[in-house]
Amino acid sequence: MVHDLRQLLDGLASSDPAVRDGWAYAELAEGIESGRFDGQWPTIRAAARDHLTSDAVQARTFAPLILAWLVDAGDRDRDAFTAVGAWYPAESDTRGYDDRLGWLHAVAHGADYLGECARSGIATGAEVLNLLAQRMVGPGGAWRDQEDARVAHAAVVALSTCTAEETAGWLGPVTSACDALERSLPDGRPPAWLHNAYTTCTSLYVALAEQPRDRDTDAQVDHADVVRGALVDVVSRMTPWLLVPRL
Repeated sequence: MVHDLRQLLDGLASSDPAVRDGWAYAELAEGIESGRFDGQWPTIRAAARDHLTSDAVQARTFAPLILAWLVDAGDRDRDAFTAVGAWYPAESDTRGYDDRLGWLHAVAHGADYLGECARSGIATGAEVLNLLAQRMVGPGGAWRDQEDARVAHAAVVALSTCTAEETAGWLGPVTSACDALERSLPDGRPPAWLHNAYTTCTSLYVALAEQPRDRDTDAQVDHADVVRGALVDVVSRMTPWLLVPRL
């Protein structure tokens, strides 16, 4: 069965994963890729942007996926990037999977979109890196469904477009969060953001120490050694009992 565009956009916000994942998202993505919806990008884009402010978490989290497909097809709308940039660091529901709602994956889906923006030139690599760093220390629970690797991949894409100077200080939000934590250590378990930032920084370090991939090709980060040094600076502060702090 082929659905019309309104059914697909409504289905993208459905609480039923059999609808949302089962056909709405898949058919929308195929229609964008194939050219079926070439004349309707503004309608799709507007609906996705509206979904970013929905009360329904599944609507918010699937919006950047569709926007990513539009970018991959050639859309260069800067306002969509601005909307995602306002939503992404502040999203508090960071569950990867829910037994009733299915896959949500706000962190991973947002990172995928931001990587597309860096790759296409809609946003600078520095802009994307700043949003990824904010997301590492943003609200929500500890990530458990490879979100760290998805954020690290988006960072690799962004870094491949930057000069060494443009990456200076991009981990500032993480450093600031570490400063605040050291001034006021919490009782009990460390905050969830510490886990998220630590696993993302270590995933990115490993990728840059080896040969990171971007789609089916090797990603080239000319200043990988500089970035690795900055990552070690941050990680050593999070685990001073493992590494001698460098800051």
